[in-house]
Amino acid sequence: MNTTIKQIKQIFKDNDIQNKDIKHDLKVVKIAANQLSDEYGVDNANDIIKLVFFNEPIANMYTHSYGFHTRQGRAIIEQFKELYYRNI
Repeated sequence: MNTTIKQIKQIFKDNDIQNKDIKHDLKVVKIAANQLSDEYGVDNANDIIKLVFFNEPIANMYTHSYGFHTRQGRAIIEQFKELYYRNI
């Protein structure tokens, strides 16, 4: 499932970050998250956003082990950064 800017704003709001405090380009965040969710077969692109911004593990993806990022978790985060900065 792809994400929308409205859903991204809600994720930040749920984590006590107000719209005025968001410094990222949400359009580019949406593009990067949707692309990576398709590439990695993640059911919900919002899970990618929660991993990158709030360090929440993605169920059944083994992104964390004993509280640390696994190789796959680090790869997803690094690819997200590359996509984000390439599209700004």
